[in-house]
Amino acid sequence: MSKVSAMIVICACFALSTVQVWADSRVITVWNYYLSPPFQISEKEGLAFDFVNLLNDEFRGKLKFRLNSLPRARLNKYLAQQKQGLVLFVNWRWMGEGAKANYLWTPPLWQDRNEVISSIENKVIFDGPESLKGLTLVAVRGWQYKSLEPLLAKNEIKRFNVNREEQVLALLLKSRGDITIQPRSLAMFLLNKMKLKNKVYLSPKPYSSFTRHIMLTPDLIDLLPELSDFVLKLDTNIRWQNILKKYELVDEAQET
Repeated sequence: MSKVSAMIVICACFALSTVQVWADSRVITVWNYYLSPPFQISEKEGLAFDFVNLLNDEFRGKLKFRLNSLPRARLNKYLAQQKQGLVLFVNWRWMGEGAKANYLWTPPLWQDRNEVISSIENKVIFDGPESLKGLTLVAVRGWQYKSLEPLLAKNEIKRFNVNREEQVLALLLKSRGDITIQPRSLAMFLLNKMKLKNKVYLSPKPYSSFTRHIMLTPDLIDLLPELSDFVLKLDTNIRWQNILKKYELVDEAQET
């Protein structure tokens, strides 16, 4: 047998063994309802995609994680139907009443915060809702800011709605509003992409802080110990640290 023929046989055997490994793996659905950067940039690019690849490499031969990016309304429907899976990058405060007790949660993946962003030429220092009186908030339609609702209802803070996250920052710098509030994980990616970092001001005090976790549906309780152990070791996982740097999340990769 020639060297070339031998190499072909070896590659074919490797490919067949890889297929067999995946065939023997238990398939786990992974839901991501963040359909904007950095979580989803394209169909096969973004933080969710990179993280699921990391999971698959970590649990290869045992579990196969299949990413399903979908709107929040559809995810809510699946959860109501008691379909089983993992939900990426969430906090129990966003998942409905009783979510902390009704679902399973890994330790935090990283610490995030909602930044109060203004123009560098018209800096706004946030010190609670009252400090925003008389200002116009530029926001994505449908996003809610619970502690601001009383002031918004009385028109003491005005709100200007847009459809996309990028529009928020663009209009802010065109003086169509005074502030916007965005998760740091989103804002830093967009500011870098749009080359606006030197044109905006981030208030030292954020609107709020929160941790992001993996949420497991109840029937997947057997996965919780291994997934939790995996998450706890991410601080020393070089590949994960590089993913955080790639999406400018490294400063927020802290447990609380």
